Amino acid sequence: MKPIKLILVILFLVSFGINAQQVYLDPNFGDKGTFSYSPMFGHTDINFDKDGNLYAVGFHNGPHDTDIWGTYHDPIIALVKIKSNGILDENFGEAGKVITKITDDNCYSFANHRVVVQPDQKIVFSGLLTYKLPMGIRINLFLVRCLPDGSLDDSFGENGIVILDQLNYSCDQEYSMLSLSDNSILLGITFYNEENKNAPGVIKIKEDGSLDESFGNDGILQFSSLSSQGNSSFPQLLKSSGGSVFGVACIAGSSPSLACFKFDFDGNLDISFGDNGLFNTNVENKYSSIAFLIEQQDNKLIIGGSQWGCFRLNSNGILDGDFPLIKINVLDAALQEDGKILLAGFLSEYLNITRLNIDGSIDIQCNNVEMPRGYIDLKFIDQKKLILKTFSQINFAKVIFDPDTTPIPNITNEESISITQESENISVRSESPIQMIQLINISAQVINTISCAGKLQHSFSSASLPNGVYLIKIELTNGYSEIKKIITTK
Repeated sequence: MKPIKLILVILFLVSFGINAQQVYLDPNFGDKGTFSYSPMFGHTDINFDKDGNLYAVGFHNGPHDTDIWGTYHDPIIALVKIKSNGILDENFGEAGKVITKITDDNCYSFANHRVVVQPDQKIVFSGLLTYKLPMGIRINLFLVRCLPDGSLDDSFGENGIVILDQLNYSCDQEYSMLSLSDNSILLGITFYNEENKNAPGVIKIKEDGSLDESFGNDGILQFSSLSSQGNSSFPQLLKSSGGSVFGVACIAGSSPSLACFKFDFDGNLDISFGDNGLFNTNVENKYSSIAFLIEQQDNKLIIGGSQWGCFRLNSNGILDGDFPLIKINVLDAALQEDGKILLAGFLSEYLNITRLNIDGSIDIQCNNVEMPRGYIDLKFIDQKKLILKTFSQINFAKVIFDPDTTPIPNITNEESISITQESENISVRSESPIQMIQLINISAQVINTISCAGKLQHSFSSASLPNGVYLIKIELTNGYSEIKKIITTK
């Protein structure tokens, strides 16, 4: 049995090395796969239009103040359009950006921005206004809509801006925004009830920016049965192909739970889904958050979060016991044309991508893929491309995941690394300076680290190595690294 186990380990390591190289920065995006924009920062959200152009919303780097409530910034919000090639779209707004002062009131902007691209290609972005009161703060949600060229849409609210200040809701935690096919907008937020408890709910905004009072109960659909003394988050909405909407909420408290519900565009619950339109289950971690909700081709739903992995519901809202509970850190997911599921997240500063078969079994795993430092969040563009983003600054990296295609692309489209073996002499050559070389055995242990001090070529002997398969990791001074395989025989 030992030889069989050894072969399996070797196949795993060789497969890992190949797949890791097939997750790479897009050389045709920005500066060797990255884009930065310094005048904008903090709590950014991103989304994409039908052509793959990227829209990012966040604070404009302007005046700010700090007191016992935290850091506050004048209510000036920036929306930036980045073309699919990673270049600022100079024809959008003013040189690629739309900078909007939301109000002249004595208030500040406060985190949690969202952006969506509507079916008519208008862009809606949102954020929070914080009013400091004698006994605390009041937070109102605002929406801004601009035309495809970046000019504010004066048919929406007042001069393109809507401030929701007449509803008994809280946005100090998470909220979500979804544009429907008629360009109306759904907002998943948290409501307060008479007992000062929190409950998730949805409001609908018409295309002109007014509250749609025909939706739910006077424009509001509340789930009071899910009320809690803790905080409720509602970070994900999904419109299904049948004209329904699925919502997911994490309910905090002493017995944290996760709820999924289904309703139509008029705010009526689908009583055929789960228990009268609602699926509810306990979760282990009260700090769980919803990362994604995708609908498979057979109308089954896969729901995932950043603290607990993912599970699947049948189309009737009942837990699918045949789908394994995947306990990995997931930030976003995508569905391939063949029905396979892509899951992506970070472990420490390393990017991890897992592809599942339709039944939930693992097809491919690419773990501990090195990327430029500082990225903590991500979003899929499509089934092969995703954007990595930082938290406090506008820094993006465009990554391509392509495990089914050979040859393996190069991360910058410029580096060239080669290894030659002549008897017991192994030589590594690179067009860019080499920082170090690591020799890794079949047990994934680093058995030797060689400092190269920026040389373009380095040779070493394999005389002391037992026969077998080894991986050589070459790291360049510019941060790029590559893994090669060698086989030693005597």
